[in-house]
Amino acid sequence: MEVTEALKKEIGQRVRHIRGSRTQEDFAALVGVTRANLASVETGRSFPGLLFLVNLAHTCAVSLDWLLLGKTSAASEVEGQIILEVTPEDDEELAEMLALLWEMARGADDDTRAWMRVQLRRAFPELTSELAETKKQHSAAAESA
Repeated sequence: MEVTEALKKEIGQRVRHIRGSRTQEDFAALVGVTRANLASVETGRSFPGLLFLVNLAHTCAVSLDWLLLGKTSAASEVEGQIILEVTPEDDEELAEMLALLWEMARGADDDTRAWMRVQLRRAFPELTSELAETKKQHSAAAESA
């Protein structure tokens, strides 16, 4: 699919809608991009990168279908914000994506695995504390055994 100027402008308008009254600087930090990158996307000068889109969808609970295509069939609008309705197909797709991600990590070189860790920590900051807690529990269980 060719990224047309019209599509870039439409996506930019949706990103701007999601940002609402927040400043570009605050919103850019929230979704893990620079203010300049956010401004470029909002004005339709550039197409958002994959990490930008995933972080935006996850952080703001918006559907990628709505963000990229304007489709709202799988989402409901509440007070101007798009909220995902999770379906069993979503769980199946997530499981497939996680399995593919794991296979990619297993076959990757050290640099790529390090990059993947950084990206996952940026996308899901809560993982860091959960991983630390899990390691602590495993250590305690090993010590008591």
